[in-house]
Amino acid sequence: MLTRKEGLPTRLPKSYLNKYRLNISEQKSEVKNIIKLKKPHSFKNEDVEKKPYGYKKAPCKFFIKNACTKGDACTFSHEVKAFPCHAYHLRDKCLRKYCKFSHAPITIEQLKQLKEEEEKEDETYLSLFKENNHI
Repeated sequence: MLTRKEGLPTRLPKSYLNKYRLNISEQKSEVKNIIKLKKPHSFKNEDVEKKPYGYKKAPCKFFIKNACTKGDACTFSHEVKAFPCHAYHLRDKCLRKYCKFSHAPITIEQLKQLKEEEEKEDETYLSLFKENNHI
């Protein structure tokens, strides 16, 4: 059981607390002012594009070749407009009606890189059949 100490009240009287309380309308106005200060801009989750942790702006080399298996979880860029159109820049004509790739001018270095990539693609191919040297 608790013992009461002399000279120390166990509970403050209501009259003492009333002078420190604010009216309800004053409380609401203070809360509104605080909210205005803390949230100058309100963003919705829809406005923020969710990207995976470690996202890089570098283009995904697998996506270019239609072979990226990670989809939305890929940490590299799948922005198609960032990729130059091979047909447009290397053969001077793109036959696609609505081409997703960039037809914007590119530098000489980028053009050389496109040519190198195309040469590598022509050289490297896989065969599902074993080579038969008995013939």
